[in-house]
Formats: sequence, C-alpha cells, structure tokens
Amino acid sequence: HNAIGVSFFDDNTYERTTAVHEFAHFLDYTKGNEFSYRYASDKDGSLENQIATKYKNLIREQNENNKSKIGEQKTTKLGDYWYRTCECFARAMEQDFELTIGLKEKCEPPAYLPEEIFNKEIKPLIEELKKENEIKLNLIPGKFVTLTTKIKGNVMEQTKDYETLEN
Repeated sequence: HNAIGVSFFDDNTYERTTAVHEFAHFLDYTKGNEFSYRYASDKDGSLENQIATKYKNLIREQNENNKSKIGEQKTTKLGDYWYRTCECFARAMEQDFELTIGLKEKCEPPAYLPEEIFNKEIKPLIEELKKENEIKLNLIPGKFVTLTTKIKGNVMEQTKDYETLEN
C-alpha cells in the first residue's frame, strides 16, 4: 500500500483544495486498479478519462488562444506534467470543489478553466461521476467539509474532514 503525505504551514485555503486534489488521485488510482490500469483516467472511455481528456483539451485550447492574443513572451507555458490525464482529472475535481465553496479567484488560467466553460463542459461529467461513485461533498460553513466515496460497494470507504472557509 502506498501513502502520500501533504504538509501545510500557513495557508489553509490550499490545504482544503490540495486535499481534494489528492482525494481525486486516490479515487482515480483505486478505480484504475479495477480496470488493471494505474489510473482510471488512463482508460479510454472511462468517465474519469472523459473528464480528464475534455479538461486537458479545453486547457490547451484556452492557452493556445491566449498565446496568439498576447504574444509568446507574456504567456505562462504549462509543461507536460500539467497535461497528464491523472493530473487533469485531479485538477478538474479540485476546481469543482473550489467553485462549490466560493474560491473562484483560485481558478485562473493557465491551469484552470473559466467558470462558465467549466460549468458547461466539465461539471455535468463530474456530477455523473459523483453519482456513480457515491461521492458526497458535505459543506457545513465554518465547520467541516466531508468527502466520502464508496468504491466496490461497501468494500472501501474513504472519509476526510477539513475545515472550511469562515464567512
């Protein structure tokens, strides 16, 4: 069994969003094992792959359009790592969470999609994924965010609690 550790020092905004990003990797990896893949997002046709591929293509298109508008010297170029399916899947799940709790300012290009495009193109797929995997995101403002998923029926359940932004 492999485990990851994530440390935070001052900014608990990133603590919450990074935890969701890593939770998405957990889901992607666990589901991938069911398909005999490292990540479910690597399996053509899987819902995770549909989310990752669409997100990646929209990010590329957005960044190519920005490059042609503002010139090469002013653009931030994303490396290959940012376009890996597992990273695009995790970033899409992270952006969904950020928009849900009102962190719109964190969802900026070049790594994230504008909210309107995200809601139209990616959100419906994520909602389908949440339903399929019984992913629940419970928000209690000022208290906790609880993420729960059930994979393979009742065999595996992962729950994490994180403090949310106080409004």
